[in-house]
Amino acid sequence: GLSEQSLRHSLKRSKKRLGIPPERELVLHSFKGVGIDYVYENSGHDLLAAKEQGNHKNTLTTERYMSRKINIANSAGVTMDEKIDLNPLYEATQEDFISFFENADLVTLKKFIKHLNER
Repeated sequence: GLSEQSLRHSLKRSKKRLGIPPERELVLHSFKGVGIDYVYENSGHDLLAAKEQGNHKNTLTTERYMSRKINIANSAGVTMDEKIDLNPLYEATQEDFISFFENADLVTLKKFIKHLNER
């Protein structure tokens, strides 16, 4: 594996290449909260899974990390302005959508159902 020193050096080089200013104070530990949030969101809000990801003994510690929730797109000071071609959505059939949602994760299903209920 990589040593902590190697990881810190790699992060320093990456921040420089990405133009992340030093005042952002992005350190290796900054990614712990992002990982916790990611697991929490993608496990259907399973607090125990998030606690495991953070290697915490107590869920209160995990909840403190989550209360400082970071938008992953902005976590490293990099904007995610990738353009997505929406044409395939307009060309998709009802069967395509049904197939997609039958195989979607719980978080995606909940977001879609919430969207439908708010129309």
